[in-house]
Amino acid sequence: MSDFHVLGLSCSCWDMLGIVEHYAALDEKVGMKSLIEQGGGLAATALAAVGRLGGRAAMLGNVGDDSSGQRIIGALQEVGVDTEHLRVIPGTRSRFAFCVIHEATGQRSIFFDTGTAGTPEPGEINPDLIARADVVLIDGTTGEGGVRAAEIARELGKPVVLDVERSSPAGEGLLRCATHPVLPAYYAATFAASGSPLDGCRVVQQLGPEVVVVTLGDRGCLAIEGETVHRVPAFDVPVVDTTGAGDVFHGAFAYGLALSKPLAENLLFASAAAGISCRALGGRAGLATMDEIEELIGRGRARSVEPL
Repeated sequence: MSDFHVLGLSCSCWDMLGIVEHYAALDEKVGMKSLIEQGGGLAATALAAVGRLGGRAAMLGNVGDDSSGQRIIGALQEVGVDTEHLRVIPGTRSRFAFCVIHEATGQRSIFFDTGTAGTPEPGEINPDLIARADVVLIDGTTGEGGVRAAEIARELGKPVVLDVERSSPAGEGLLRCATHPVLPAYYAATFAASGSPLDGCRVVQQLGPEVVVVTLGDRGCLAIEGETVHRVPAFDVPVVDTTGAGDVFHGAFAYGLALSKPLAENLLFASAAAGISCRALGGRAGLATMDEIEELIGRGRARSVEPL
């Protein structure tokens, strides 16, 4: 048995979140509701989701030697994530994000400071650590260190789930090394002249991944595996805040791979986890348990599938 179901390489973040009735125009003041703070970050929140589901998760990355860094570590430990390899970098500042959530829709805008702690460099990636995991989860903030981790994982025969939201200098290298890239629809669409997420998915597939997944928000998700297109609708659930829903999808999907779930079943599993996470403010407060996911899937309350 491996030490970890999922090993994540990522930036970590400390989030402050609040709800507004409407977004402020320039020079306008708007009151906020339910202002809270909690851990955030792409793969970091994904790993928190794995921990809440009962999986063994570990985090590889950096935080600053500030109060936010200590809170980031503590929040991950609270849900069982191994933080032994989450380094505190002296004299640096942790990443911070301010998230503004629209009350009526649950949609959000995020303003962030990248901090100065950085992410591990290629020479700091330990193959022995990667060998201890079933699945490696990497996000697009990791640069060349992420590419090196993905290369090592591929050499060891490990699935590599990639969470990437936008173009970056290391982006193509990450896509070529990933076995299971998971892209938001708006980014997938940029790969195709047609502007279609499905067409973009096919372009990314030509870079070499085994499976390419595209998340579609309240329209669910799709995946291409060989010539087969899988389409899974979103679940019909109450939405308070969509912050972190994509991250939760990635974490549940990676955990499903570690559990050897078939692709169609794993897409449903990850979609349910993401849907449940929208029930509370922030990416961590609404994390699902395994029982809750099984109950939601059992009820089968999914939205209708819309054409792409």
